[in-house]
Amino acid sequence: MNFRIRFFRRHAAAIVAFSLAGTALQCIEMPLDPVAPTYGAPLFLTLVDITRTLEDMMSKDTSTVRRDNSGGYYFQDVQTGQPTGVEAIKVQPAPSVAQVALDTFQVAAIPSTEFGFAGSSFGLTSWPPPPPVPPDTPFPGGSTTVAGQAIDFSAYFAFLAVQRGSLTLSVRNTLPVTVKFDRPISLKNNSASPFDTTTVAVFVLDSLQEGESKSVTSDVAGRFVFGVLQTDSLSLGFSPRNGPFTVDPEDSLVFTFTSTPITV
Repeated sequence: MNFRIRFFRRHAAAIVAFSLAGTALQCIEMPLDPVAPTYGAPLFLTLVDITRTLEDMMSKDTSTVRRDNSGGYYFQDVQTGQPTGVEAIKVQPAPSVAQVALDTFQVAAIPSTEFGFAGSSFGLTSWPPPPPVPPDTPFPGGSTTVAGQAIDFSAYFAFLAVQRGSLTLSVRNTLPVTVKFDRPISLKNNSASPFDTTTVAVFVLDSLQEGESKSVTSDVAGRFVFGVLQTDSLSLGFSPRNGPFTVDPEDSLVFTFTSTPITV
């Protein structure tokens, strides 16, 4: 008993200090006010909600990115450089020849053209002549040469390289005598530039009685026809006849040229 009392007396201060320390620790771990429990949970807050389109971005800078008429976009950039001189470049191309084949096509028929000669052009007048030639003297016939006639189609074409086509010559005789053609009638080019007098058609006629008409056709396929043409001189003969006749001013020998449609 005495031992216990002495022990407490000897260690009373330490016991008190220890008790106070324990009480203070109890207060720290167990605060006087109640503390609610805590929990960990994910929390998401929307800070920005913005939608941007490609058009929004492209419209910010139209200097290089542009929009075309179809709604698409294209990039265009122009850089200005400094001019740089170069030495002269000489090129000597090699001689070459190119040939292009074009398909044929058809042109309308050449418009008809006509010319004629009155009896006076041949020196042909009424028969018989005044006395002393007897009135019952037969007409002895005769012959003459007439200069060629120009035919101008230049208002319709400069030239034609004919693949298929033909020309027709029609002759009508209203003179009171039979007319004979001593040689064929030739139709030639009459081009000065380039110079060309090539024969393009030949028409063969024999004779025409009074009031008679004849037509002959000449093929011009493969011919190069200029717009300006001319006939050769005409060599004509007149057959003898009995009895008197009168050459009226309208009596003549008429030539008419026509054509089919031309393929060139």
